[in-house]
Amino acid sequence: MTPKIDPDALNGPAVAQSFCEASDVEFLDIFHRLRARHELTAAVHSLGELLSDAEYGAAARNALRRIGLENGG
Repeated sequence: MTPKIDPDALNGPAVAQSFCEASDVEFLDIFHRLRARHELTAAVHSLGELLSDAEYGAAARNALRRIGLENGG
């Protein structure tokens, strides 16, 4: 089952959790749906804002790496 991202509330924690917990197939589905809806930039921006957060920083960094942004922001 594909993790759900609320399209009306693209917040960093939800995106980070979905990107990190998804299988490869689910991740690609989420990635392409966000890109098709022109929401990928907003998702990446919200992840970048979480990098210094104590609770979600590691998940955000892992999500950015999975997207291909190796240096995380």
